[in-house]
Amino acid sequence: MEAPVRQKPVKLLRVVQGVSFLALVLFAVHGGFGIGGRGLDSFFNDWVYDGLLVVSAASCAARAVLVREQRAAWAVLAGGLTLWTAGEIYTTVVLSHMDNPPYPSLSDGLQLAFYPASYVALLMVFRARMQQARASFWLDIKLIALSFWIFGATTFALRLPAALCALGAVALAMDLSRRWFGRRASLLTGLFLS
Repeated sequence: MEAPVRQKPVKLLRVVQGVSFLALVLFAVHGGFGIGGRGLDSFFNDWVYDGLLVVSAASCAARAVLVREQRAAWAVLAGGLTLWTAGEIYTTVVLSHMDNPPYPSLSDGLQLAFYPASYVALLMVFRARMQQARASFWLDIKLIALSFWIFGATTFALRLPAALCALGAVALAMDLSRRWFGRRASLLTGLFLS
């Protein structure tokens, strides 16, 4: 028999999610279409935006506290989001009121701290879910990373390693077929594989 599920936290979670989603939609509509006019810019860009970040960081922290599975990854992500949120709030409260804000500022450092934290959290989740990853999988990841490094993060760079490996496989199959069965079999192999 399963333990009874507490309904109040679930209801509270759903209310927070619903209000956050509504705030996000209103933020997007105001930013994308200007609905509400320029008079609401400060409200949406300062209060709603920062509020959504606070809810995001708090949600990750709550997930880390309440759910045992991948707790450390969620805690690291919550820490990164908290630092980013602190940087945004610092920008809103302090830097936006300065005529000549410093660069780089405390806000920049706090916001940049999010990236390594999210990278570490992603690796922790990935590692937990991919305990038995094959060596070929890691080779694929390294080839894609190399392609991104050379060509930038584009669709072309993502697909290039797979295309080159496929061409290499066809060339290898054609070569083996030519050696074992002759030129005609090699051409047929290339035709069928490409």
